[in-house]
Amino acid sequence: MMSGLTQNLSELRKLLQPYENKNNKLALFLWVSDYFIFFFGQYCVVVLTASLKIIGSVITVIAIGKLFILGHDACHGALTSSKRLNYWLAQIAFLPAMTSFTRLRQYKNCGVITG
Repeated sequence: MMSGLTQNLSELRKLLQPYENKNNKLALFLWVSDYFIFFFGQYCVVVLTASLKIIGSVITVIAIGKLFILGHDACHGALTSSKRLNYWLAQIAFLPAMTSFTRLRQYKNCGVITG
């Protein structure tokens, strides 16, 4: 029974191996595009009519959630191959969510980044 489990784990590791490589260009593209979506939502809330402000609010909330996820991945060192870049992307990505990177690192034990 254990040999079957070990074989399944090794097959799973082989399947997931392409996802271990960190793509800095893709990470930066996702980060910039999520901030673009965030600012577009904010623009809709400030400038457009009342009915479109609701749509802008939804866009903003989705962008904040996406930025938080990117910041969380960067906090764990999983977003880019550079610790310094992960640190700064996490710091800036957490701003719209009003989340403190330092507090998150303390409480969630995200100690992989020393700053």
